[in-house]
Amino acid sequence: MAVYKRCSKQVIVGQEGEPIDINVLAVKCVMDLMGVRDQDECLEKVQLLAGIIIDEQTGERERKREKRAGQG
Repeated sequence: MAVYKRCSKQVIVGQEGEPIDINVLAVKCVMDLMGVRDQDECLEKVQLLAGIIIDEQTGERERKREKRAGQG
């Protein structure tokens, strides 16, 4: 969790500015700085957590977009 917190804002974004995935190079750098020994397992956990959070954010944006479209 500490690794994710330190690099959670380091994301790859799409053409419309929406987050697509966490920047794996940023995660690697943070793991190195923190001296993480099992980096493969840590990276897997960070990517899983980032995927869940990004999917939730994407769903929220879509719900807001649909709500605005329904009001027009």
